[in-house]
Amino acid sequence: MRSRFLLSVVLLVSTTGCPFRGYQSTPAADALWAVPSAGASDVSVYFYQPKAKDVTALKEGLTEVRAIFADEAFRGLVREASGWIVGVETCKGMTEPVEYATDGEAVVTNVLARSFVGVHYLVNRHFGAIATTNLGRHGTAFNPWQVEKWRDSKVSTRAEFINTLAHELTHLVPEPHDDRCVFSDAARTRCDKYHGERFRYTDSDHTRCTERQLVSYRLGDMTGCYYELRQQGQRVDTKEGRASFDACMVAAREMAPDAERECEQTLRHARSLCRSPSP
Repeated sequence: MRSRFLLSVVLLVSTTGCPFRGYQSTPAADALWAVPSAGASDVSVYFYQPKAKDVTALKEGLTEVRAIFADEAFRGLVREASGWIVGVETCKGMTEPVEYATDGEAVVTNVLARSFVGVHYLVNRHFGAIATTNLGRHGTAFNPWQVEKWRDSKVSTRAEFINTLAHELTHLVPEPHDDRCVFSDAARTRCDKYHGERFRYTDSDHTRCTERQLVSYRLGDMTGCYYELRQQGQRVDTKEGRASFDACMVAAREMAPDAERECEQTLRHARSLCRSPSP
């Protein structure tokens, strides 16, 4: 009985616990699909594992995301937003301060105007996150129930899928250098742990507080809210449209007053440990 139980556990883990189950390092050329041009940089992806309905959802969702990324009004919102932060863990356990903040122009350059070529997309049941990105495999694995949201009749539910697509794309932007990891042995050890895949924009140690300004979460929220706005026929360059967008952003990360005050204290303390980016 015990051996049968252990076998069942092993089978369960093997069939539901691996987000990149079915991954192929060199998929067939006919599995490659390019997002229709929307005036943005190129995006091409491999679909060789998801079900047909999930492939359709991913194609349609990615087309929407790239159209939003190319929209100059949306880029203006990203440039206008202040207080962007690259990651949380980069400022802990270091003997010297490291880069923590960034600006909207850098987000436009590094994400919105970036070419994402040959990205792998998989859909597998797995534990934990609704989606997970592996920079080494240049791909993202989604839980099926998150992709299912694209087929919902409610715009707000479809926007959650758009949010996730945009969020995960930020994790495919690599760190271009190792400046974070040169200060000390302790610093390098931590960088080896958290930046083995060398994401530029990380999530480690995130909280509901820091999610508001982390590039990955904030850009996901902005993309989802902008999608809702477009679907409702509103424009962000009108008073009513901008009010709707701002209200959506507030609702995305709303907190109680006490939590708001604690959040501001946390962010001020974090910034005191870290230098601002070079001009």
